[in-house]
Amino acid sequence: SPQDGAKGHNLLARWSRALSAASSFQVQAYYDWFKREAQRTDDSVQTLDLEGQFNATSGRHDFVAGAGVRRTSDEFVNELNAFQLNPSRRRLWIYNAFVQDHFRVTETLSVIGGVKVERSTFTGWQVLPNLRVAWQPSDRNLVWVAVSRAVRTPSRIDRQLEAPPFLVAAEDFRSEKLVAVELGYRGQPSSTTSVSVNGFVNFYDDLRTTEFVNGAFQLRNGAKGRTYGIEAWGNAQLAPSWRVWLGASTLWKDLDEKEGHLDFAPRNTFGNDPSWQVVARSEFDLAPKLRLTLNARAVDDIDQAPEIGSYVEMGGQLAYQVTPEIELFVAGRNLLHRTHEESNDPGAAQLARRSIYTGARARF
Repeated sequence: SPQDGAKGHNLLARWSRALSAASSFQVQAYYDWFKREAQRTDDSVQTLDLEGQFNATSGRHDFVAGAGVRRTSDEFVNELNAFQLNPSRRRLWIYNAFVQDHFRVTETLSVIGGVKVERSTFTGWQVLPNLRVAWQPSDRNLVWVAVSRAVRTPSRIDRQLEAPPFLVAAEDFRSEKLVAVELGYRGQPSSTTSVSVNGFVNFYDDLRTTEFVNGAFQLRNGAKGRTYGIEAWGNAQLAPSWRVWLGASTLWKDLDEKEGHLDFAPRNTFGNDPSWQVVARSEFDLAPKLRLTLNARAVDDIDQAPEIGSYVEMGGQLAYQVTPEIELFVAGRNLLHRTHEESNDPGAAQLARRSIYTGARARF
């Protein structure tokens, strides 16, 4: 309808002060208001966030400590279907405090340890520790390992979404939990090349599921498991006028329902992602003011129904720098196929289409 649309505004304020040559303090406040109107639905949310942070250096230690509070006020009115938030208007609070120490054990070894405690309207206090160890044997090599814990606190949708008699509210829904373990390397094999390789294993618990309980559907914490993979990136200056980038990532999942739970919406719980992706980019300086950029990507298939086959796509841009402030360009996306599928989400997926366009950029 003519009234459909979205509008909003936000404001950010920040004040900082140097307390000494080795310490400082900063306060930041943020306000945001957003309202969306669609067919027979109306929702709005106001967010107010306030945070203070103290930084100090003492010998081999770099300290960071602070605290914050966030308040959100939302309203959801739906006359399109049966789904409602009950109550339709609610104010939520999140409080947190954190401290971190970056300790330089030796010239080549550093340990970063910290903890954040957080409390929300829907949960009690939650402890979120993290630990990172970094070893830099030379200026061109860095090896690091990290372990951290994170949570996704319940939202109003998790706790208070209902559509009687089919979906009932889940007032006991708990936070989704994650323990992440990472190992990485960054280096410069030569003055013209650099590489980065990261491996990860993520352990999940209390993931959200949609289950049939006592004659109705309800959101519950009925799944757990792990994901793991590798991300690798590299770039090289092959010639004074030629630069290349190459990257690859993998993602494997081992997620399942807990004993005694049956998920009726596994796509929402486990997602549906390709197992690997590869991207490449090349830049050529054809002339002092003329640059050609080419990029390509290959993506594995999605084997959950509806299935999508693997694909390869390419794009590029030819840009002419008229002045340091003005650039003219012609570019193309998805040049190898007129259309192709990249997502199998039946509610939101759109075909990726070949496109060629031109334009200008101005920098001030």
